Amino acid sequence: MKIVVVGGYGDIGSCVVEKLTEFSSHQITVAGRDLKKARSICSSFKGYVGALQVDVENKATLTTAFENFDLVINCAGPFYKYGANVAIAAIEKRTHYIDICDDADPLPKLFALNAAAQRAGVTVITGMGWNPGISNMAVRLSADLLGDIEDVNITWVAGSGDSKGLAALKHTLHGITGEVPVFRDGKNAKAPAWSEMEMVEFPAPLGEMPAFLFGHPEPLTLPKTIKAKNIAVRGGISPLWNNKALRVIRSLGLTRSPNRIDSVASLIHRIQRVFSVGGVEHSGLRIDIVGKKDGQDRHLVFNMIDRIRTLTAIPCAIGALMLLEGLITRRGVMAPEMCLDPVQFFDRLSDKGVKIMREGRL
Repeated sequence: MKIVVVGGYGDIGSCVVEKLTEFSSHQITVAGRDLKKARSICSSFKGYVGALQVDVENKATLTTAFENFDLVINCAGPFYKYGANVAIAAIEKRTHYIDICDDADPLPKLFALNAAAQRAGVTVITGMGWNPGISNMAVRLSADLLGDIEDVNITWVAGSGDSKGLAALKHTLHGITGEVPVFRDGKNAKAPAWSEMEMVEFPAPLGEMPAFLFGHPEPLTLPKTIKAKNIAVRGGISPLWNNKALRVIRSLGLTRSPNRIDSVASLIHRIQRVFSVGGVEHSGLRIDIVGKKDGQDRHLVFNMIDRIRTLTAIPCAIGALMLLEGLITRRGVMAPEMCLDPVQFFDRLSDKGVKIMREGRL
């Protein structure tokens, strides 16, 4: 089958292409604005990989570009900026779609496409990465096992020497701005971004790290299928001084508009080595689920440490292959926890080398 990866020459997208060529024999095409970049990276992958020029801000060219593909994978961020353009084009071409969207902003537009996707007979999965993605599936698995969920706390910490992409910087600056979605006392709510700090323990080399409320999709998607009282996402950066720098940038109003974010992110990207001083080249994800089973309190923990590009690309590739194998039959717009079997998903993650440390008893 034919898969096109939009943003396939970026930090995350290129790893998605790498994993797809490693895990399957499907025909893969790298797509992006810069055809020269797309072509230059193709030779670095296993087997034949094609190149295609697309502009995610030009809906007309997107629709034409997706002719004859079986699946569109969208890795072109930041997602708060480009919204649902790629998904709309995929649906119009009756092509399945998966993205790694980690911003909450596009979700209303994406889920508004549900009826159109169902009429087209296609599956649209948003947030198929590490978080959202692995995080959602950990909560889904826990809910299936426990049945009664009280609190869900999803925490990520990014090593400043890990992610290299400009889009990731923009996402971070956007996620610490304004108010962010949370789920409290069984209701959708909002809270100030980069507030309510908690100290969270990660495996080495991260250790105990501060984490702050951050703008992410999970508090919006998880309640659609999982009954919980409270859901929040927090994030932080290693080394610690990066968090203080972000607070200063936020307090100066340098993230109040997309244009300001673009300017600040471009500056940080040029001097990224400075922000990496004292950091590590690994990132962590921890999911804490508190609930009850048979009337007894339970606390389950999922912990993982790796490179962000690896932790994002592998679940994305797994989701894509499960869809093309016919293991996902639901049509319409959905998050991973709404359509993937959690046991199959985590079995495949393990098979592909993702190490998840689990704590707590059922």
